[in-house]
Amino acid sequence: MRVLRISGLVLMVLSLGVGISYAQTAKECYDKGIEYGSQGRFEEVEEEFKKALKIDQFYVPAEAGLKIIEDVLEKRVKNEFAIHLFKGAAYDSKGMFDEAIAECKKAIAINPNYAEAHTNLGLAYGDKGMFDEAIAECKKAIAINPNYAEAHTNLGLAYYNRRILTLG
Repeated sequence: MRVLRISGLVLMVLSLGVGISYAQTAKECYDKGIEYGSQGRFEEVEEEFKKALKIDQFYVPAEAGLKIIEDVLEKRVKNEFAIHLFKGAAYDSKGMFDEAIAECKKAIAINPNYAEAHTNLGLAYGDKGMFDEAIAECKKAIAINPNYAEAHTNLGLAYYNRRILTLG
């Protein structure tokens, strides 16, 4: 009986470790993808994001990134626009928030009606602690695409972090 409990515990610990490793690997694939995107290597971006989603089917950043890649490959957005957007994501991932903000603004200057660009700018503002600006950008994204769930989520997080949202 004791052996079964110990082996069950070992299996549980091992399965938790596998889950953690999957999440790290999905993020690593995503990070590699945004680096490729900032270099304009879009086919490789798609490959990395798909790898991330095979590892973790709920990895939202890779899912959102695939939409951008689809828009690039289908010529719905300019390559230059996507490069700025991916550079912004890469800088944000590295904690270089001013650079991320600048790149997202360059993308928005090229295509001001792309909801994901406003959401990415809002994320960079939020990561920098500029919650009023984050709220404004998320609202712009929602005005462009009212069904864009990530913009709604990030808007809620920005309000929460600004201590406007009262829980309970």
